Amino acid sequence: MNHRTVAALAAAGGAAHLLMLLPHPGFSPHSVLFTAMSLACLTCAAHLWRSNEGLGLAALMAAAMIVLHLGHLFAVTAPFEATVTHHTVIPVGGHTHGDSLAVLVPLIPEFAVLALTGPLLRRRTELN
Repeated sequence: MNHRTVAALAAAGGAAHLLMLLPHPGFSPHSVLFTAMSLACLTCAAHLWRSNEGLGLAALMAAAMIVLHLGHLFAVTAPFEATVTHHTVIPVGGHTHGDSLAVLVPLIPEFAVLALTGPLLRRRTELN
């Protein structure tokens, strides 16, 4: 594994944030946030593809994403409490945000970035 694996994970994160723009058309706070995050991920991915100099920043951004996603999860719903039960009726065409543990799925690449950047940074330091 090398810095290009981390770059691919960062690109996946950027693509995921772009996909999150679909339910938020127009100029809303969500669209601004997801556009900024996708640009940050894609810029970092392009840099990491060419060089391993941004591994520390990639690890920092992954840690920040984990904190932001967990903060969003806990702000929107009670921690680890299912809010949709068989008694709940959701309006036709309605959708919810962050009401399940599904918001943790995007964290899988972020944890992978953290797991990969540590050994890569250590190896780079040992070579110097």
